[in-house]
Amino acid sequence: MSGTTIISIRGLVVNYYTFGGVIKALRDVDLDINHGESICIVGESGSGKSTLAQTIAMILPQNAVVERGSIIYDSVDILRSSSLDVLARVRRDIGMVFQDPATSFSPLFPIKQQFVDVLSEVLKVTPEEALRISREALKNARLIEVERVLNSYPHELSGGMLQRASIALALAKKPKVLIADEPTTNLDVTTQAEILDLIKVLKREYGLTLIMITHNFGVAAHVCDRVVVMYAGMIFEDGPTRQVLDNPLHPYTRGLLMAIPRMGRSLTPIPGFPPDPREVFEGCPFYGRCNSARGECSTQKPPRVVLGERTVHCHLYWGSQWKS
Repeated sequence: MSGTTIISIRGLVVNYYTFGGVIKALRDVDLDINHGESICIVGESGSGKSTLAQTIAMILPQNAVVERGSIIYDSVDILRSSSLDVLARVRRDIGMVFQDPATSFSPLFPIKQQFVDVLSEVLKVTPEEALRISREALKNARLIEVERVLNSYPHELSGGMLQRASIALALAKKPKVLIADEPTTNLDVTTQAEILDLIKVLKREYGLTLIMITHNFGVAAHVCDRVVVMYAGMIFEDGPTRQVLDNPLHPYTRGLLMAIPRMGRSLTPIPGFPPDPREVFEGCPFYGRCNSARGECSTQKPPRVVLGERTVHCHLYWGSQWKS
């Protein structure tokens, strides 16, 4: 894993404007992603994981507004650039695999036509060359019946085959970064393991930087070098996967790990519910659910504390040590 930063995010604030109010999806997010590493962004539903991924890929919905912050990719702030060339480079260099593979394809056209249309536009190649690249990408995704897949409509393929096809389409553009947003959630357990193994292999073969969005620490342990834990649109903890799983620093991370079902141990859910995403916090948004909370947790923003390769945003670590 190289130490060269490929994506640098600073002070990122993203809101969704809805009839029910302003949803504060990302609250002052800072994150550096290094070239060639695999990171998992973990958290409960509504923590901001997918919004962060969509902001990086520049595919936010129309009601989302980047209020402030920057994302530096290839020495350019892609959020502030109005250049069509920059947008085209992001579309080419950052591939995306979604939770539901059906969202990657239109049900109205065969897979072949959709591959050719996308690759002809993105790579600026002839339809014949796009078809050649499509066949190669599908083979790389370990799909055996390539011609059958190409001539099928999306509904004629199983979930696992369709997810492999969506991975192939993302990688056919030869991206530098692959974002996989809950890519195994809708698949059976056996197929989930196959897809995760495939992503690991292709990450190595293509020399990718991998950003995996998941709520599952098992996925993080299987695939990623590094874990980033999010809650209520904020990053709470960041560190090497094994260290985070073996010795979680933030009370929220510990709560998530305690809530994982294990043989011979009763499940211990985190008490309460995540906060209303429209709420404005003076202190830590986890305050109301945290068994270790102190008075300052409700009134002061958690400090960022660096502990070797790890960072934690928590009042309990002020002074770089746990306060007993």
